[in-house]
Amino acid sequence: MLRVCHCLRLSTPSLTFTCLDFALLPSVCSYACGLGMSPDGSYVISGDGEGYLVIYDWKSTKRFAKIRAHDQVCMDVVWHPYETSKVITAGWDGLIKLWD
Repeated sequence: MLRVCHCLRLSTPSLTFTCLDFALLPSVCSYACGLGMSPDGSYVISGDGEGYLVIYDWKSTKRFAKIRAHDQVCMDVVWHPYETSKVITAGWDGLIKLWD
């Protein structure tokens, strides 16, 4: 089991940590970065230390897709709340990408 911690920096100096245990994330190559869920609750997404965007089916807990998103670490992933076919990734390569 892999413990995934997603941090959000608030406007205050404090940090908020949300940690979830997912048995389904060991298929992430090195470590999971960021964590998001599709607006309909069907899929979970994460970035990883090798630059991939990884998409999991929530119900079956199986990996649905693995996409090479960045040349370096894919640090964060966000599912667009209204245009549900779109995902945004941010990487250490200095790029923010919109995936459709």
